[in-house]
Amino acid sequence: MKIQQLFQSYRLLFISIIVLLVLNFVFFLLIGISKAKMPKEPKLLNSEISLAQTEIVVKKILNSFGLADSVIHVQPARAAKKAGVSKLYQIGIPSDLPVPFIIYELQKTLSPMHVILHADEQRGSGNSTVKLIVSSEESIQCEFQYRKSWQRYGGEVIVIITGADKAGDPEWKILMNDSQPVLFSVPANSAGKKFAQKLSANKKQYCVQLSDDIDELDFRLQERFTPSRIKTSISNTIAAFPGMSFCYAAADSRILQSGLKKQIEKVLGEKDFKLLSEKNMVLFPGYEDDALAREFIQRITGKQKGPAFLVLPYTAYEQMEEVFADFRKRGGRFVRF
Repeated sequence: MKIQQLFQSYRLLFISIIVLLVLNFVFFLLIGISKAKMPKEPKLLNSEISLAQTEIVVKKILNSFGLADSVIHVQPARAAKKAGVSKLYQIGIPSDLPVPFIIYELQKTLSPMHVILHADEQRGSGNSTVKLIVSSEESIQCEFQYRKSWQRYGGEVIVIITGADKAGDPEWKILMNDSQPVLFSVPANSAGKKFAQKLSANKKQYCVQLSDDIDELDFRLQERFTPSRIKTSISNTIAAFPGMSFCYAAADSRILQSGLKKQIEKVLGEKDFKLLSEKNMVLFPGYEDDALAREFIQRITGKQKGPAFLVLPYTAYEQMEEVFADFRKRGGRFVRF
């Protein structure tokens, strides 16, 4: 009997120990989970640039989107103090510029310099506030406010690509898969006719370059030709290139001499086609660096009425991606004729 009671006592003691161990395990487990869930205080590092330098970077980024200094307004010190920041800016935004594009550029540029960015978009209005924390004591707040009546005019460009008929398979695939609106230049001859058909099959637009040194009888144009002979050549060109956008000729071509030009324009006009001159186009013979390209973009941005023409070989076009991206960023558009 005593042995049975002793066994029962040990059994209860053993069970009690097991229960206590389990309870302790659960207790410490819950403590560990709660600690893991507790938000850690973010470690604020002083940025690698000063407040003044941050302001310069911000203005450069805003300018890169075609925003002039006249729409970037620094608010009085009392307004900044009320907002709890060192500097307060109010920035007018045109209706065609999404603020997230600007926020992305600010984040990409300033985050590596340990500038912390907080963005808040107001529902309904679409206006946004961006706070840039430079240090524990210095910060900038940018308040972006949409102006529905504003719209940037960054210029319009019609791109004409030359020499694409000589492109290899890899380059050809890139050109055909490119979604940007461009025109391909084709010569007014039988080879150009085949190339134009190839472009049309790929749903690409083209324009036809006329010349006075073409040997093929069907497309030959000479200053000494009679009006009826000139009409025949142009009519053959129209028939061979029904999908063309327009015709153009080199600035020094004899085709553009007054008498011959007028006759060509008359025949083209009967079918609603135009004759343009390279004289009114910007020619890029090749790509060495993007300085010339950027100069052209700056020249046409917001200053020219109607589209500008940019003529460049397909090899240069492939290298202009960054320049074109900058042009679009400023509100520029690539258009068709």
